[in-house]
Amino acid sequence: KNTSDSYGLINIESSNVNGLIAFKDDDGNTNTKASGLNGNILMQRSDGTYHLFDTKGNEITENIETKNEIVDYKGDYILVKSSDNYVIYNLDGSIVSSEYKYIALEEKYYITVDNSNKVGIYSFAAGNVDLAKDLNIVIDGKDYASELKYGLNGNVLVLTYTHNGKNEVVEINLG
Repeated sequence: KNTSDSYGLINIESSNVNGLIAFKDDDGNTNTKASGLNGNILMQRSDGTYHLFDTKGNEITENIETKNEIVDYKGDYILVKSSDNYVIYNLDGSIVSSEYKYIALEEKYYITVDNSNKVGIYSFAAGNVDLAKDLNIVIDGKDYASELKYGLNGNVLVLTYTHNGKNEVVEINLG
């Protein structure tokens, strides 16, 4: 943080100092907040936009302009919180998912919860096809993160979820 209350990133070596993330952009917007996100640096600018940088100062989200908070980053995808909903962006700036009450983002797939607490499973390779559509998985909806537990066994997603206070398990082939 500099004396003007703007954030940036510098690399201090034994003989010199290099700027990695500028304290302000070419339009004069300053970085008003800085935080870490999965080993990267998340900046919020004075114009309200969010920008994600790697530790070498390269902007990961250079093709994404969002005033919604970036909350996760995996592989080629960014998870953004928009009001009370979440949406996924591809690093090329295109929107990948619809808006959901909850999204768990992984590198090859994502899990969603809609307004009726119905769970969706999507593989990035399969596009916007809900692989769990016919399973009609509905969770209690009290605490999404604790009600959904999952892991991969090869290409099979093993999902444990809470429905009517009981744990249920389902396996879904991600293809």
